[in-house]
Amino acid sequence: MKTFKLRKFYQRLTAVATAATVAGVAMLVATATTPNQASAVSFNVYRDCSSNSVIKCGAMTTSEVQSKYNSEAGVKQIFAAYHISASDVASLGSTAVSGYATQSGDVVVNGKVVATHAFSAGRDPISGSTRASYEGVTFYNSPDQTAFLSSDIHGYVVMKNGQFAFMILASCGNPLNATPIPAPKPPKPAPPKPAPKPVASLVCNYLSAEKQSDNEYTFTVQATAENVTNVSYSFDFDDGTKASDVSKSVTHTFAQPGTYNVVASVSSDQIKNVTSDKCAASVTIPPKPMCTIPGKENLPPNSPECQPTTVVVTTPPPAPPTTTLVNTGPGEILGIFAAATTAAAIAARLFLRRRYQA
Repeated sequence: MKTFKLRKFYQRLTAVATAATVAGVAMLVATATTPNQASAVSFNVYRDCSSNSVIKCGAMTTSEVQSKYNSEAGVKQIFAAYHISASDVASLGSTAVSGYATQSGDVVVNGKVVATHAFSAGRDPISGSTRASYEGVTFYNSPDQTAFLSSDIHGYVVMKNGQFAFMILASCGNPLNATPIPAPKPPKPAPPKPAPKPVASLVCNYLSAEKQSDNEYTFTVQATAENVTNVSYSFDFDDGTKASDVSKSVTHTFAQPGTYNVVASVSSDQIKNVTSDKCAASVTIPPKPMCTIPGKENLPPNSPECQPTTVVVTTPPPAPPTTTLVNTGPGEILGIFAAATTAAAIAARLFLRRRYQA
């Protein structure tokens, strides 16, 4: 009975000592130059030299933690149970930063909560603790709500990959574990902005008209196309006919005379039906020449029906000569006789002259 009472007294005394230690730690100030300069982390706090301390009387510098880790019994085993390895302790001077654990179970570094639901190890059972052992060393796990009688306790905090790994309380050397708050994921890099798409441009510059005959013309479009595909051309001949999706040059025959305002346009996969004032051409088709033969004026001049008719006139052969008899009335006979007599007299005289002269 006395043994039981002494044990209860011892447990109460241990609890009171732990509470006093925690209260004393809360009143002290932890000092560090900058969290990034872990080797400079040191503390000037009340040393807890009770039997509950994992490191007797705590450790005020990282080198003291390292020294007592190697010299005091049970420290390595209890630290190992809290996933604190010998290499973690050896590198504590370059990895530890100053922080504190709160009675509510938070671990705070630089004013930011890095872990929650904290619990720590001690060598003595206290109210709310749970017995554990590792490699033959017995210790007790206690949540901060029951282990801490003050609002917070300072110590060495080690962060790995941006999140809480473990903590060692400076005043007693007790290791502390907690649920780390995940390190914020780095923002996803903004996807690269797509290169600006080249600006599509399509301009109808000019339409030329080349005369092939009186009623036939060849039309050619001049256009400027940039960053477009499948360029094609269309023509409106102003005579009721059109040509779509053709090449830049097309020949057209106009069926009727008149003046026609031909308009061209250019299209592509990206831009449709682009035209301009300069892509229009006016052509005049003269009236067709017509037949000049009366009654056939509606016929083309080269039609067989318009050819002049040739009339063949046949000339009869000339009539044989006709002998005309001299009119022989009385007067005419006397005249003929006189003429004949005179002629005979003359002829006789000439004959006689030639004879006598001979």
